[in-house]
Amino acid sequence: MGDVHEQYELPKTNISRLIKQSLPEGVVVQKEAKQAIAKAAKIWILYATACSNDYCLNCNRTTISGNDVLNAMDELEYNQFIEPLKETIEQYKKEQAN
Repeated sequence: MGDVHEQYELPKTNISRLIKQSLPEGVVVQKEAKQAIAKAAKIWILYATACSNDYCLNCNRTTISGNDVLNAMDELEYNQFIEPLKETIEQYKKEQAN
């Protein structure tokens, strides 16, 4: 059995779709580049989750909240994500209330 992180793989179809949607039409991305982007995304997700969990544990909780993720983004200096994430969290709360 490989490294524990090797068991977590992002769906290749979703990765390909995201890459295609984020680039101008006609841009071709090699398979190895897609794999590298998927690996980088996986590492980033694991890192952001671990940082969010640290905030959660520091508050003596076992459930990661949206605010934990926002705090992690700030600590990781991904400030450009904070406002869009706040909007996403608010939209989610509205949908759950209905």
